[in-house]
Amino acid sequence: MLIGDSFAEGACENEGGTIAGYLRSENYLVANLARSGTSALHQLATYTEYKNVYPTKDVIWILFTGNDLHGLRQEKTTRLVNY
Repeated sequence: MLIGDSFAEGACENEGGTIAGYLRSENYLVANLARSGTSALHQLATYTEYKNVYPTKDVIWILFTGNDLHGLRQEKTTRLVNY
């Protein structure tokens, strides 16, 4: 399972140029749950909601401290704080 924001999602890249695409080319099964514009709390919520849909012991969570932690301040004022 891959979690993160635009970098992990592979924004503006073809499948082969993404982290998930590379892992798939190496015969790994990958559920790419990364989405552009999300920050850490939203990503935690995504993991929590989908961990039983895509059961795995391997999770790659990519954080970019340049903006992911800044968005966390905003998200703590939303219902995402329940996660």
